[in-house]
Amino acid sequence: MACGLFGALWANSSLSFGPSTLRNVGYVVVGLITCMQLWGSFDLRRQSRQITVANDPPSSVQKRTTRLFFAIFAAEFILIFAAANVLASQHATQYLMPVIAMVVGLHFYPLASLFRARQFYVTASVMTLAGLVGVLALSAHVTSNPVNVVVDAICAATLWLTGLYSWRSTMQLAHVDHRQGMK
Repeated sequence: MACGLFGALWANSSLSFGPSTLRNVGYVVVGLITCMQLWGSFDLRRQSRQITVANDPPSSVQKRTTRLFFAIFAAEFILIFAAANVLASQHATQYLMPVIAMVVGLHFYPLASLFRARQFYVTASVMTLAGLVGVLALSAHVTSNPVNVVVDAICAATLWLTGLYSWRSTMQLAHVDHRQGMK
């Protein structure tokens, strides 16, 4: 669900920098994609209720995973906040979206390891590279609006595809578990 919602934020940012003639169609497409991703998340949640799991208290591994997740998430937002302030103080806000893309991309590396989700390595690499290319393009004096449109669109598509892949993988695992439980 998070990939769908954050993908929508990136897509809306891309649309805000893009040509006005595409905005209305773009917002409809973003809305449809986001609704489909939300539907997939709710469908997974509905199916997960059918799985019987012992109501044991959280294990030390689960507690550690939760703590690390929130630490990674907090570090990401602190870095974004710091970058925004530094760039604003240097009158270089045109670099903000590519720098945020790099920070968000980099935060997926520890998440990939933490959750053993290999697809996050791809997400991390694509988003970090998109941000880096954006920074380099802006440093070469390319106009900021087209750079931001491309970086934001790449980040949106990457997050949506990550969400779709995660949903599909989870659905396959749920069906395998369900079939094994029937034997």
